[in-house]
Amino acid sequence: MNSVDLAQLQLSEKLLESQHESQKVSLSDADLAEFKSDMNAFLGKHSEIMVSNKQQAQKKDNGFFVLTMSLSGIQLMHSSPLKKNIFEFSYQSNALILNNRAVERSFLNSFTNKIKYIANRMASEDYQVIKR
Repeated sequence: MNSVDLAQLQLSEKLLESQHESQKVSLSDADLAEFKSDMNAFLGKHSEIMVSNKQQAQKKDNGFFVLTMSLSGIQLMHSSPLKKNIFEFSYQSNALILNNRAVERSFLNSFTNKIKYIANRMASEDYQVIKR
């Protein structure tokens, strides 16, 4: 089992520190450059790392997630029987997007909490990790 320490990405800290006049979630130019550098170091020789519990979701009713970290940003898809949410943070747009719409700071905790949840369970759960 490959383990990926998502906490080292420090995503939540950098996004929480970001400031923007319209209260949209984005990073300053310096923080964005540092975050991209950290992500590139984290990915190493891989262009993308995917973490998922889709195979462990034994019933359609259970729901699942797919977290994709790549050279272009982060995508977190969470699907449940009632709804499907896709969070995206792209370096190019420098904005947090939920279901194709830029979101305000109030959505940031949901995004970072889901990533922390995944990171905290990497050692104990049998998540599928795909490195490309």
